[in-house]
Amino acid sequence: MQLEVIMLIKSVISLWLYQGKIKLITNDGKDKNTYEFKRGDNFGVHVPPTVWAEQKSINNENILLVIASEIYDESDYIRIIKII
Repeated sequence: MQLEVIMLIKSVISLWLYQGKIKLITNDGKDKNTYEFKRGDNFGVHVPPTVWAEQKSINNENILLVIASEIYDESDYIRIIKII
């Protein structure tokens, strides 16, 4: 299984779960936070620039909406790929 951890250099992202259940881990170099949310939870997660974000699927029925402040630009991403 492949797991991707990303950090955006200039974009802000917000994540909203429409269906399923996920765990989101954020790390800004000082604080590491874990959020677990499922369908029906009425909140999203705001991830500012230069914060690592890792999404872990808890089931196979996830639909996650990600809204970004900038148009997609590959040079904005720093990626770490883990094979587990």
